[in-house]
Amino acid sequence: MINYFKNWNKKKLNLNDISNKFSSNDVICKQILEIIGNKSTKIKLDQDIKNNYYVFLTNTIYLSDKEKTKNGYQRICIIAHECIHSIQNKIIQVVNFALSNIELIAFIIAFVCIILKFNVNMVFYSYLLLNIISIIPRLILEIDATIRSIDLSKKYMKNKIDENELNVILNIYKHQILIFMPMFIISLLIGRIIRLMVLCIII
Repeated sequence: MINYFKNWNKKKLNLNDISNKFSSNDVICKQILEIIGNKSTKIKLDQDIKNNYYVFLTNTIYLSDKEKTKNGYQRICIIAHECIHSIQNKIIQVVNFALSNIELIAFIIAFVCIILKFNVNMVFYSYLLLNIISIIPRLILEIDATIRSIDLSKKYMKNKIDENELNVILNIYKHQILIFMPMFIISLLIGRIIRLMVLCIII
């Protein structure tokens, strides 16, 4: 990725200058949804949130309206990621939502049972199994959206910037995803890992 930045500097190009060629985030989101044929998902700008996210229950993409997220070359890929969530398999999304909530409830039940010394081993291993299973649909959704966001970003940016700018920014997207994917996966797991560690401590 360092080489890409070096080449970028040699050509006296600036990533933020490229970003400024694009519309506001809500317009970008609307245009990307049109590319993927989604006319039903709503878009909402919100100054009280730090990051963008999609809520399948309301079929709404929430876009942070803070200054930090309104600019920057990464915003195309991030918005594309959320747009892909809006067209992913609804069954997997329902399963993910259900298992995420069941896992939280199961943790509370397991915590109480272990404190009361009630079937400790059975309760712990049952929760462990549910903990592992509950992350599977989330990983499927997130990894799928992350990988497909690059191609969708390319479709959106094509013909909006010149080919050299497009190739450089796409290569940066690919390198950043490759580098930060392990950290991203850990961030998805961290809550479950902490809850599991809590149970291990009190056993």
